[in-house]
Amino acid sequence: MITRNGTTPIDRTISRRRLLGRSAALAGGLVLARPLFAGAHSTPAASDTAPDVTFTVTADAIKGPAEIVSGINHVTVENQTGQDGVHSLTMQLPEGVTNDDLVKLQQSEDAPVPDWWMKATMVGNPDWPVAGGVSEGYIDYPAGNYAIMNIFGSQWTTFTVKDGATKAPEPASDIAVETKLMNFTGLDDGIAAGRHLWKVTNTDMVAHEMAFIRVPAATTTVDEIIETLMSSEDLSKLPAGYASMPGGTGIITPGVSMWLSVDLPAGDYAAVCFAPDGWNGPPHALMGMIKVFSVS
Repeated sequence: MITRNGTTPIDRTISRRRLLGRSAALAGGLVLARPLFAGAHSTPAASDTAPDVTFTVTADAIKGPAEIVSGINHVTVENQTGQDGVHSLTMQLPEGVTNDDLVKLQQSEDAPVPDWWMKATMVGNPDWPVAGGVSEGYIDYPAGNYAIMNIFGSQWTTFTVKDGATKAPEPASDIAVETKLMNFTGLDDGIAAGRHLWKVTNTDMVAHEMAFIRVPAATTTVDEIIETLMSSEDLSKLPAGYASMPGGTGIITPGVSMWLSVDLPAGDYAAVCFAPDGWNGPPHALMGMIKVFSVS
């Protein structure tokens, strides 16, 4: 377990600039806008035996358990920062990473991403809860040491995952999506409005994530969305028909699956990936990783 003074999990700040380029921060900023609805706290249908784990993001810390059991856990991320747009990242730390490594990462504004970061496994997490709201889903945690951080708010803490005697079965999802070849496969029109449990699997060669934005129409093009992402510096004046939506996967590395509970009303949407290319490049959305779909 990585601790402060060898006793308790640490809470520190990480600069957004250390993880994302300026264009990635701009695109990610779009989903800080107030969504069309806040979304109620309702538990998705899934395994009743999955342990419940909650991470609460406040203005200056992330509070959560110091230790959880390996395997599938029902995870809730609460946004108590007073602001919309908590964007979390959960990673299994490579063996040998210490407190000093994490603090050095936080302090090294202009240094390249460290080698150990490139070896970390991003397991995803329920993402983008609005102020006072939650995002929910299921994470399959292998045993090891972990860090969870709010990229845009900069809070982070650590926890340990230990092997348990029994493990919960995979939750029963009703939508399956793959991030593959810079695209979202399996995400088609005809999704019914309301809450669904989405299984999202990264079958690509690079890290991806999935977030949602409302778009004006089913005919909205990828180029139009990219132009909006590039030009929307004033988040209070987004073009008509666009809005951020709560819910997302956080970043997941190749070969990893997570399950996300999302409640979308009828309308037209885009799934977008804001993961930066090579960690220092533009977000994948600006490279065309956008999929428009309809909910009815």
